[in-house]
Amino acid sequence: MAPRACFIGWSRRWVLCATLLWLSCADLEGGDGRGGVEKNTANRPRVSTTFAQSHPMTDAFFGDTDAVSVSQVQSFLERSPYGRSWLADYSIDGKRASQHIHEVAQRRGLNPILLLSRMQVEASLISATSRPSQYLIDRAMGCGCPDGYACSPSYLGLRNQISCAGKKFRELYDMSADGSGWWLKGSPRNTEDGYRIVPQSHATAALYAYTPWVLVGSGGTWLAWKSAQLFDEHFADVIQPGASGSTGESGCGQFSDLPQDHPGFSSVEAATRKGWISGCGNGEFCPEDTLTRAQAASVLKTAYQLSAGAPSGHSDTSGHWAEQTINAVVSAGLMSGCDEGRFCPDDTMTRAQAASILATAAQVRGPSQSLFNDVPSDHWASKAISGLYERDYIGGCGEGVFCPDAPVRRWIFVTWLVNVERIEKVSCQ
Repeated sequence: MAPRACFIGWSRRWVLCATLLWLSCADLEGGDGRGGVEKNTANRPRVSTTFAQSHPMTDAFFGDTDAVSVSQVQSFLERSPYGRSWLADYSIDGKRASQHIHEVAQRRGLNPILLLSRMQVEASLISATSRPSQYLIDRAMGCGCPDGYACSPSYLGLRNQISCAGKKFRELYDMSADGSGWWLKGSPRNTEDGYRIVPQSHATAALYAYTPWVLVGSGGTWLAWKSAQLFDEHFADVIQPGASGSTGESGCGQFSDLPQDHPGFSSVEAATRKGWISGCGNGEFCPEDTLTRAQAASVLKTAYQLSAGAPSGHSDTSGHWAEQTINAVVSAGLMSGCDEGRFCPDDTMTRAQAASILATAAQVRGPSQSLFNDVPSDHWASKAISGLYERDYIGGCGEGVFCPDAPVRRWIFVTWLVNVERIEKVSCQ
């Protein structure tokens, strides 16, 4: 028999307040069977709407790697059941947290929702709207942190925690499947709070091996089920409507409001697949929406895989959701402040500002000339605009005009970025 609590964070801790506030007391039903009928929205396995102690999760859901795309994970973090999570703007070694979560899930054959819900169960990281303490981030999944013992230093940090949890969930599932685990499908065993459980799936065995408590209404495997069920519902009701079935066999056309004949379709599709940007929710991209300077900084940080930078020193970024992102782009020299001592993170980015930033990133400058009637040769962004325009990276907004002070639209910014980086565009033909 494998030693108990030798590696995994057993999570006897009671529910963190941020999680409990969003859990419905109507779901505190016990039972020891197959649970409620699982919904089949978008033709994917779902989490049962009622809690069954011996079958809180099916094998099909546990291993559904295609349940959600990387862009949908990003959209979930931007529009979680609690609001915008700080993780929406957090990067790990230049890679968005959403992309790392999705990649680990794919590599280990897991449903990404499983990892997202575990992150909430252990440290309430999804519901946090601002960066939490490093202590919580270091123990995001409770992996390598047995209750009552110090955490193994090699497992501290968000990247290590996500990777560790993915590896352990896969191992625990496989140990149930091959009969070598201490929690096995069909084999009765007592939990730490005295319940006699006979797991009805390998997924259930893995959940109890990770957290051998039931704790109905307060923590343990009940909370693991409830968080997964809440997130599963949110994906189905908020993030995925209209997205399912829109991509076709080729995976083209992720957004219902961005048809293939839209001028930004191929660029947005390419950028989304690379994880540079995601939709705005409900299966849409909102191509005509504007970008704030902070949102544009977030795209740039991800696209150029920028590492964390020193504090920018701007008076209006401290405590802002994009503070770390802004530090990175300022340190990299891609963006600067809007005036003396300020960054203006929530101001709308203009077309001239976007051109200037991308010209800097591409190290492109043209001659000071009036290519557009509304951009005289002495305009502050004239060289950037002419340099990008001459290389066919950007265009005007109408006949002979550039509209330098107009807001840059989401699809325009993405298209310019894809052009500058010469990324192969997506064709669905």
